[in-house]
Amino acid sequence: MSIIDAHHGDGVFYAFEDDPELIFADLHEDGRYLYPGTGHAEETGRGARHGSKLNIPMPPGLTMHSSLLQWPRVDGIAGAAARPEFIVLQCGADSLAGDR
Repeated sequence: MSIIDAHHGDGVFYAFEDDPELIFADLHEDGRYLYPGTGHAEETGRGARHGSKLNIPMPPGLTMHSSLLQWPRVDGIAGAAARPEFIVLQCGADSLAGDR
């Protein structure tokens, strides 16, 4: 699963943090600046799945170019070498009025 959103996909991440079947990559605004304050780069999975999860906190005011520069990291964990059966891409499904 790959998430590109202003917010960290904490519900999905923590639900599957130790799941051996799910590789997770999430590009989001750094939690130091935005709710929910999670998704630190050190959060990479738990137990036997340590290293199968990728959080990429980005600075506020992210540009398309700077996010594309991070894509090789996503490809490295979830690309062809991982042999995914399918890829789910979620792009900002939870915005609120006034949320930049």
